[in-house]
Amino acid sequence: MSAVLEPPATREPAQVAHAVAEIRAGRIVVLFDDIACEGVLVLAARLATKRTVAAMVRHTSGLLRAAMTAADLDRLAIPPMVARHDEPGQSRFAVAVDAATGITTGISAGDRARAFRILADPASVPGDLIRPGHVIPERVASGGVLERPCRAEAAVELMTRANAGPVAVIGELTDDVANVARWPGSVAFAREHQVPILTISGLVAPGS
Repeated sequence: MSAVLEPPATREPAQVAHAVAEIRAGRIVVLFDDIACEGVLVLAARLATKRTVAAMVRHTSGLLRAAMTAADLDRLAIPPMVARHDEPGQSRFAVAVDAATGITTGISAGDRARAFRILADPASVPGDLIRPGHVIPERVASGGVLERPCRAEAAVELMTRANAGPVAVIGELTDDVANVARWPGSVAFAREHQVPILTISGLVAPGS
């Protein structure tokens, strides 16, 4: 079967339901950013393991972020990475963190999985993390995906629908030569690895 060249313009309730079920089970899904035309891998931070984080590192640029709300960032005393953003629509990164205990250097898949789980745990406190580290939190818009239909907000929306905690692990899908995956490459990856794929527009469409 040949790869579809363009993202679907129709609603995707079946794909959304499949993705929600996979997120709830602690598995990776592909989310396609219609605006940037890039594929993104998404995982529930609360359920992150050494194996799933290693898989995300292997198939992305390796720059994994924790998409999360401003309230959780404030609760954990994680400040913005920069005081001023030069582009209004750019990602809102916070200071990178590691788990304060139970790790080695912080860069391994297991170490990063531990940091993701701490970020997603509502019982975590600022002292559970050290700064700077190897996991970059990314603040989502207060109005979620309806305010800003971008990858971080869409990933957190998936977490909400799956009741999988408030934090999502996200990373841009890349090919074997580190080019960011467009729609055909994203579809090919989803088929090869038998994971669901959905678009942000499909996620926010009425009835999805």
